[in-house]
Amino acid sequence: MQSSLYTRRGFTLVELLTVIAIITIITSVLMTGWGNSRETQLITNNAYEIAIEVREAQKSGQSVLQRPGSGATYAYGIHIPPRGSAGLDYIVQFSDLNENDAYDAGEEVETLDFESGVVVKAVCLIPQGSPDFYDVSVSNPGWCTGNAASAVDVLFKRPLEDALIKIHPSGPSNYAGIEFVVGSDATSFSKVVNVLFTGQISVLD
Repeated sequence: MQSSLYTRRGFTLVELLTVIAIITIITSVLMTGWGNSRETQLITNNAYEIAIEVREAQKSGQSVLQRPGSGATYAYGIHIPPRGSAGLDYIVQFSDLNENDAYDAGEEVETLDFESGVVVKAVCLIPQGSPDFYDVSVSNPGWCTGNAASAVDVLFKRPLEDALIKIHPSGPSNYAGIEFVVGSDATSFSKVVNVLFTGQISVLD
């Protein structure tokens, strides 16, 4: 009776290291893509949250919503604090209790805090007579950098349907619109929230 001998060949060290290297590269690519996708989604979500917050202030101001506990009616608005070098990570909805067309401490209705790492990298004021939309660069906003250190108020009140957009507290108010550039240091992706003095609110790429 004749027996057969089979030789089983295993992986060499070089083959094993090659497979490990390929797996490492693929995993790295997948993780990078997942991270970018997550940051993109966070930025998009926060941009729409800003738009919704502005819309809520607009609705409250134009419907003359009574502030809870007071019974009185006031204009409503959004206060955008000064932006630091790291960007802005919150905005404030307020009701204009003293009717001075500006935000003051104690007038807060709610504060919108952005997701971790997401900031408003620029707030750009659109002058009257300018196009409705600008190609805003996050790294170099250009025409809006002069107001980078200023706070801004966007106010809605009856009987006007228009938005009052002004430098806080008593600066110029003859602006055609305002844009929020929403982004993150983790990605170059950004969204722009555009609010026109006519009351139109939109989110742009």
